[in-house]
Amino acid sequence: MQAFSRFAAAAAVVGCVAFGVVSASSLVGCDDPALMAQSKTSALENVGKASAKLTAAKATLDGLMKKVDGMPADMPGVADFKTKLLAQKGMLEKLAGTVQGFTGKIEEVSKSGKKEDVDALSKNLETELMGLTSIEGTLTDATKSLTEMEMKAKLAMPTLTSFARKLSTGYDIKASSIGIEHDLIDFVDDTKKVVDKTTWFNFDQLTFKTGGAELDMDKSKAQLENVVEIMKAYPKMKLKVGGYTDNTGPADANKKISAARAEAVKKAVVAKGIDAKRLEAEGYGPEHAVCEANDTDECKAKNRRIAVRVSEK
Repeated sequence: MQAFSRFAAAAAVVGCVAFGVVSASSLVGCDDPALMAQSKTSALENVGKASAKLTAAKATLDGLMKKVDGMPADMPGVADFKTKLLAQKGMLEKLAGTVQGFTGKIEEVSKSGKKEDVDALSKNLETELMGLTSIEGTLTDATKSLTEMEMKAKLAMPTLTSFARKLSTGYDIKASSIGIEHDLIDFVDDTKKVVDKTTWFNFDQLTFKTGGAELDMDKSKAQLENVVEIMKAYPKMKLKVGGYTDNTGPADANKKISAARAEAVKKAVVAKGIDAKRLEAEGYGPEHAVCEANDTDECKAKNRRIAVRVSEK
């Protein structure tokens, strides 16, 4: 063992001499190999942590960009917001390239046998990461700002894309031009559109209380009444109500809750005066996903829905 230790020490000295750090008769400038290895390991671990933070920041930025791209381009503030995000993207990509280069630098500098050289690189990395801290703070603020913009967009939607129609019964429909009311009336009125088993229309203002099949009537009443009035104005119309979930949890449980929710909608419509014979209800669980990936909160939210199909008109 002692012979091995002497051999390792000699090898370390040779390494230092090879890089011109010390003379053959002096060990000045050649650090303890164990401390050197520890410093190198710590530096590489810091690079790994920095890379993980950069990956997380990129994911946040990509999510924000996707949401902004889905908002009306002419909405006040959207263009400026997107410009700011693109600026952060450029900074993030540049920083990612810089951090990636540190691995090679650490490997190269560690050959000198001088711990201080590796420590200096670690300090440089810390300085570079100050830029990441700034980007993370900007993305946090951007997330809050985007939430506010989304709320404003939702409030503005009825005005920007309003749909108004006086039904044959005298009832005035007021809704969004991209809502279920517009789609149902358009489908029934257009003689070229035939009844099939693949054309479904999603409720867009229908909400259930968390974790169950009880309708939140404060938020759902207006659209349910509109659908009821449409069915009164078109007495031959029959509907099938379909309930859908995302892929979270057991498929059987999802199918059960989706069926309960579809049935709740049917009962709510019947309670408002529509003959039960004009309605069907079925739960499909995670089947027929509109966002097949089912891998993000936004995608899953699209799959959790109640839709109707015109079965007769």
